[in-house]
Amino acid sequence: TMRRVFTTERVVLLLVLTLAAALRLHGLSFGLPFAHARPDETAVAGPAVLCLIGQCRPVDFIYPTGFIYVLTLAYLGVFLVRWVAGVSPDLASFAESRRVDLAPFFLTSRAISAIVGIATVYGVDRIGRLLWSPAAGLVSAGYLAVSLLHVRDSHFGTLDVTMTGLIVLATLYVLRWQQTPRHGLAIAAGLVGGAATSTKYNGLGVALPFLVAAASLLAVPRPTRRVRPSTVAIAAALAAAAGVVAFLALTPFVLVEAERFLRDVTARGDGLAQPH
Repeated sequence: TMRRVFTTERVVLLLVLTLAAALRLHGLSFGLPFAHARPDETAVAGPAVLCLIGQCRPVDFIYPTGFIYVLTLAYLGVFLVRWVAGVSPDLASFAESRRVDLAPFFLTSRAISAIVGIATVYGVDRIGRLLWSPAAGLVSAGYLAVSLLHVRDSHFGTLDVTMTGLIVLATLYVLRWQQTPRHGLAIAAGLVGGAATSTKYNGLGVALPFLVAAASLLAVPRPTRRVRPSTVAIAAALAAAAGVVAFLALTPFVLVEAERFLRDVTARGDGLAQPH
């Protein structure tokens, strides 16, 4: 039994994940107590603190609110610990404490990024194993574990690493659906893809792997793998509907202020189209 648990593949994967964790957790307090050591952290933490004290309507739609609302729940957990310890008597005083000490707020959002970053390395291993072989999974995970950009951004409470992790998870569901076309897997892919889009808008690009998988299912000539077009169409519709539901659940004010949402997103696109 012990030999089955500690196979070579599992030991190597554990080492890869340990390396990924060490690189992402070391230096997590970089730049503190300064607020702008990493631009955009305040643009995420600020709205989450406001939501904590009841102001959840977004000031703008430059970023969607999925990660911000999850961060709000994490802040609530930090407050409860501090409340039990007698450090913060109420939510208002906890929110106001950010003007004196940013560390509890930034370290919370950074911890989420680091944890998701480590989990993403594991997700890449799963995809490599599913598509090719255990060795391919381990090599792919190893590359991501030491990837400079991914390691660096896993230290900061911004949106990119969490969006990437959700895209990897959605892609894993897409690949499983491609191999076993069950509607439940398509719905799962849609839900996670919608969550990725609600983390950062370009998470919508996860729809492309689904389209490629659907096309491959329809194009495979082998009778044992042939899937009826109606089955693929239903799965695609379910995935799209699930994605919309997840996006709206995590970015609900889009429904209330659709005009401002479209204006802000359009302005964001125009800004990104210009050279920095």
